[in-house]
Amino acid sequence: MSQPTVLVTGNSKPGQIGYELAKNLLEKGQAVVFVTRRPESLPESIASLKVQGIAADLSHPSGIAQMEQSLATMGESITAVIHSAGGASLLPKQ
Repeated sequence: MSQPTVLVTGNSKPGQIGYELAKNLLEKGQAVVFVTRRPESLPESIASLKVQGIAADLSHPSGIAQMEQSLATMGESITAVIHSAGGASLLPKQ
C-alpha cells in the first residue's frame, strides 16, 4: 500500500480551486489523487502535476462506486478528502 493520500475533487484545470489545492499539497510532499467528473480534462491535470486521477461523477451512486473501485485498484489509502467540486448535490437523485 502506498503512503497516505489526499483525495481532491473538482480540479479540472489550472487556476481552479481543486487543482491549485492539489498543487500546493504536492509541493509540500503530500500524495494526491484527483477526482473529476470531466474525463476530457483529466489527462492534462495528471500530466501537469504527475498525480493519479479518476474520472467519476460523484453526484451519482454509480460514480461513487466507480471511484471506490478505482481507489482499490490503485491501492491508495485515503486519509483526507478535500471536496472542492461545485454545483453537485451530495444527496441521491430522486
